[in-house]
Amino acid sequence: MAESGRGPRPPKTGATTPEAFPTISPPLPSGDYSYTVELVGTIHHELGRLTEAVNSLKEHAKERDRKLEDLAKEIREVSKDVHSAKVAGKTLLWVVGIIWTVSAVVLGAYLRAEFGKIAAAESHQQTIAAPPSPK
Repeated sequence: MAESGRGPRPPKTGATTPEAFPTISPPLPSGDYSYTVELVGTIHHELGRLTEAVNSLKEHAKERDRKLEDLAKEIREVSKDVHSAKVAGKTLLWVVGIIWTVSAVVLGAYLRAEFGKIAAAESHQQTIAAPPSPK
């Protein structure tokens, strides 16, 4: 078997037992928990602030919803008023149109009668002014 370029191997020796490792015991907690108590107090304080902020946001959302509902009611009322105004305007236009039509018919009849009288008077004057035709 050819050796790879790693260098010579050390000679094999018999089985050995590993050396004893030093045993280090974990440090036991001392009676001073002041840092933990301070950390828990800070977390509790921040949690209280977050709770208050969430409650404040809930109140703002309720107030905004109330305002939106009031605005929606007002828009519905305005749309009803606009619809009523459109109906009233259309009705007024119909009435004005009918009155205009009736007055145009009456005026036309009156003018036909007047022009008919003038035409009859001119025709009568032409017959009077014209010499009698010999028969």
